Amino acid sequence: MIETKQIFDFFKKNNIDFFSGVPDSILKKTSHYLEKKNVQNIVAANEGAAVSIGLGYYLKTKKIPVIYMQNSGLGNAINPLISLANSKVYRIPVFMIVGWRGEKSKKLDRFLSKKNLDFIEELAKIGANFNISSAQLSISWLLRRNSVSSIILGNRNITQLEESLNVFEINQTDREQMEICSQNQYLHQIA
Repeated sequence: MIETKQIFDFFKKNNIDFFSGVPDSILKKTSHYLEKKNVQNIVAANEGAAVSIGLGYYLKTKKIPVIYMQNSGLGNAINPLISLANSKVYRIPVFMIVGWRGEKSKKLDRFLSKKNLDFIEELAKIGANFNISSAQLSISWLLRRNSVSSIILGNRNITQLEESLNVFEINQTDREQMEICSQNQYLHQIA
């Protein structure tokens, strides 16, 4: 888990200083930190409003906003995310902090199948050919898909977060992307 101070140090280092969201007990450390620091923070009535405020901020300043909410609020955030942040509309980057409510589901264990673990191993091999991690490979690949409007990162520490965000510095051509897909039976099926 990323500590509150670490994530705010990351934001400061990357000149990210605008926040909007819905306070929540899971994110109370984040809320307290925002109250103490000299940053722009607009508390919204609901998650959709918070996203809309952040999108407006980006359109005015071209700076990435941070939107915070609990996971149950994602449904309220869908409309502005799909209709405005979407890659086919304004393609607005949004950094979201989502507090997790609920228990780990045993249904998640299905993602740890042998087939999926083999796929992850294969991604690591392909990534090594391009001197990038499997996570960077996956994010880069998703960013090039017209059908993908949002990518949710599940980073657990600042190093992973920085690595994930460095994907924007990777300059893979469409041809290299196709090579990546053709090298792998799993990616070839979904390309």
